[in-house]
Amino acid sequence: MSDGEIVKRDASAFAVCELETNEMRDLMDSNVGEAGLSSWDLDAIKIPTGGGTSFTVPTLEGETNEKGVEGVLIFYRDVRTFWRQSFEESGGGSTPDCASQDGKVGMGDPGGECRLCPMSTFGSDGKGRGQACKQMKKLFVLPPDRLLPFVVDLPPTSLGVVKQYMFRLLSERVPYHGCISRLELEKVNNQDGIAYSRVKLSMVRKLTEAEIPAMKTYRDGVIPALEAEQVNFEQPLVEKEEETIVETEE
Repeated sequence: MSDGEIVKRDASAFAVCELETNEMRDLMDSNVGEAGLSSWDLDAIKIPTGGGTSFTVPTLEGETNEKGVEGVLIFYRDVRTFWRQSFEESGGGSTPDCASQDGKVGMGDPGGECRLCPMSTFGSDGKGRGQACKQMKKLFVLPPDRLLPFVVDLPPTSLGVVKQYMFRLLSERVPYHGCISRLELEKVNNQDGIAYSRVKLSMVRKLTEAEIPAMKTYRDGVIPALEAEQVNFEQPLVEKEEETIVETEE
């Protein structure tokens, strides 16, 4: 992209559509410097435990509780993380023994191809029902009023819902990044009667003809930085017991 290239200045609900490329670059250089962009630096929207139906959303004024979050899903990544010790055994705070940034190849112990790893088979967890290697999905959600996306870490219990939503978009010929999606939470009980929070997705509207090229330019600039990341072995084990119990419940 040249320094003077325009992202888009047509009327749009999205802040990124009102910026020139050099404006975005100047903001990044001023606030971030040479460190660059990483998903570990992005604000994370937290999903509650115990069946809560409000997201915890970080803002400049502090955290707020929101029933729904709307934005464009600019990117997603399938990830895996494995701890040999359970939350009960370690007390939390331990770093993973093995992790995969693409859900395909693990780094660490045991490492290797995830689909062939015994830790990824159902029934390999301590309760004999879930996967010992936790499968998750990272969603990068760009709300209209922000220049950087939020990260939403989806637990295994929400993966089937997201897959179904993606297929529905496909059937309507809508790219997942070509519309505004709304994320909400519903309270669900697993087979042991323990409540957990599951994500629901719906389409708010398709992007306009003016927004589509601007969003493509934005994604072309942001996604390479997110794809180039390495596994973060500083990620602590902090999940609570009810999250572990319901891993395979959909």
